[in-house]
Amino acid sequence: MFSSTDTKSLWDPSNSFGNPASLKLWLWPYFKINPNSPDFRHKQAGKPCWVHVGPNPPFASNESKELSLRHSTGKLVFDNGLPKKLRFHDHVRILNLIKSCQKEKDLLKSRTIHSYLLEKHILTKNVYIGNALVTTYAKCGVMEEAREVFEQLPVKSVVSWSALIEGYAQLGEANMALNMYERMKAENFVPNLVTFTVLLTACSHAGLVGEGQKLFDEMRIDYHLTPTLEHYSCMIDLFGRAGHFDKAIGVIKRLPSSGYLPAWSALLGACRKWENVKLGRLAFEYAVKLDAKSAVPYFCMSSLYAASGIRRDGFKQRFEEVSRKPGSNWLTINANI
Repeated sequence: MFSSTDTKSLWDPSNSFGNPASLKLWLWPYFKINPNSPDFRHKQAGKPCWVHVGPNPPFASNESKELSLRHSTGKLVFDNGLPKKLRFHDHVRILNLIKSCQKEKDLLKSRTIHSYLLEKHILTKNVYIGNALVTTYAKCGVMEEAREVFEQLPVKSVVSWSALIEGYAQLGEANMALNMYERMKAENFVPNLVTFTVLLTACSHAGLVGEGQKLFDEMRIDYHLTPTLEHYSCMIDLFGRAGHFDKAIGVIKRLPSSGYLPAWSALLGACRKWENVKLGRLAFEYAVKLDAKSAVPYFCMSSLYAASGIRRDGFKQRFEEVSRKPGSNWLTINANI
């Protein structure tokens, strides 16, 4: 495998393209979607919207407009900017490329791939690619397009439904997420543990305590799923954000293991919100025992003291010492709150 900074090896046809990021380096400098095309948003099928935007790479044909990207396992051929042949497990390559866009949240490239998939009628043949595209659009926050792809899938699965529900949850649209869950059940799909994690998180952030409790009970009683530590942590967060500390403590007592840091972090965050110093100290002590190097508990407790008007100079000094340690910077702290 080559380095992305090695331009010589970049164009070496002996390279292995098992890494989707490598294939992307070949493809994207030379092709992109044409925003001026009438079918830019895939509304008019059958009209190419791929355009050649870069200089010819070393393997461009001088005899025609056909561009060949060769590598050790096969060949992708483009004619006037449109891929016309797929060989050697290229559906797997497309899936990896979509996942790469998903990781980078690259909406433009995702739409480009979508246009190509429509042109080749691949979405109706490969449910895995369809699910990946739904997930990518959802993670990019464009739920209209995620929903459009979802509705076009010939075969839906619990992965398809969970991806769409998660997209709505990430945008704070808890009611839409719950509506999709009800539709999922109405169409006789069985939710899994991931589905319930997404739903409980959505309820927690939206303050839907009753709905969250109902979902937790459905998971255990109706679907006979054993809650994981993550589900318990979601319930602690749900009750804590709503100020129901007695219920949050009740969930903690039911934990299979008291050594689960996210559970105590969720409780500590709730104490910080509601300025519950007594319970906050308890959550802080457990959190520090589980990870003494993390600056997050110190930050939360310091904020709790400040909001409550309590001065703890020694504690503040300890917090500053921990936050200066390698790996405990302000970016890390803020990302975990």
